[in-house]
Amino acid sequence: MKVMSTHEIVPPEPHSKGPDLRKTWAHLPRWLQVGLVLTIVVVGVLILFFVK
Repeated sequence: MKVMSTHEIVPPEPHSKGPDLRKTWAHLPRWLQVGLVLTIVVVGVLILFFVK
């Protein structure tokens, strides 16, 4: 049986880099993906229209 020494270097645990948006997007239903894309496009056009 190996006894751990206090001088042993233990690699750090990998940190999360946030949510995996590609995986989340792939799990959404197609109708929701289309709806979200259309909403983003419409909001972008409205922002450009009203900013001018």
